[in-house]
Amino acid sequence: MKITKQRLAKIIKEEYERVQRESTYDVGSGLEDGPPRSKDPLENIATVVQSVVDAGKGLFDMVPYLQDAGFKASATTSPISMVQVETHDGMVAVLSSKLAEDPDITVGQYAIGKME
Repeated sequence: MKITKQRLAKIIKEEYERVQRESTYDVGSGLEDGPPRSKDPLENIATVVQSVVDAGKGLFDMVPYLQDAGFKASATTSPISMVQVETHDGMVAVLSSKLAEDPDITVGQYAIGKME
């Protein structure tokens, strides 16, 4: 396969921009692929959760939205149903606000907080 000089220059430019973007934001902050909203991952998670709530979706529908926002997220049902999100500050849980004690942020019926 032949690559023209123009194509090679474009590939290098795109890779350079990607590296610059990744070095600007901490991995796991939820800012890797988008414009900066906040350096606080909890606020970025809350923004994603709000968009899921606005779309009328449920708890387990959040996982792909969080992953698209640059977070490493997974759903679990044991011991309680929740979504766990890995950030550079540690693990964050998204669960029903009925089950949470002293959440950091509440969005609709969901509580968001750092796991201890």
